[in-house]
Amino acid sequence: DELSTRHDGPLAAVSIGTPHFSAAEFAELASLAAGLEIHPEVSFYVNTSREIIAAAAVAGHLDPIRRA
Repeated sequence: DELSTRHDGPLAAVSIGTPHFSAAEFAELASLAAGLEIHPEVSFYVNTSREIIAAAAVAGHLDPIRRA
């Protein structure tokens, strides 16, 4: 819990998908990310495999995530 819970101070980064983000999760994240803007001082990481990232790119799921 200590690694995933922030009690005070600014948020510096968000990392999801450990161990691996799935294709279905990319589809859901793309839907959630549409129209959102991540604060410029917050890093956002998605951990996945090469195969899943390639499939997400082909499906068009990376664009809305990158725009956020």
